[in-house]
Amino acid sequence: MQRLYPYAEVFLPTVVVGELIFGAENSSRAAQNLPRYMEFIELCEIIPIGKSTAIIYAQTNLSLKRKGRAISPNDVWIAAQCIERRWTLVTDDSDFDRVDGLIVERW
Repeated sequence: MQRLYPYAEVFLPTVVVGELIFGAENSSRAAQNLPRYMEFIELCEIIPIGKSTAIIYAQTNLSLKRKGRAISPNDVWIAAQCIERRWTLVTDDSDFDRVDGLIVERW
């Protein structure tokens, strides 16, 4: 979390919140991880999915499918919300490199 300290605001798509909580609860150390993840989530602004995101989701998913480069549906939702809001997506997941118009920063 120290890498986030310089930033005044950190935004999380709703789908990311679900992924984080699932990851914590599904881990072998759920009792330790869940409180840490919840603390992080509380520091962030959670952004709900709207109609514009859904439209970009459909366009992005179709583009990926047509190129034969599909990624998981949750990743498409995350990418769509980042594209819509012109956010930089901080991730180490290389699947996001397949998404046109997405700004990715590797951490």
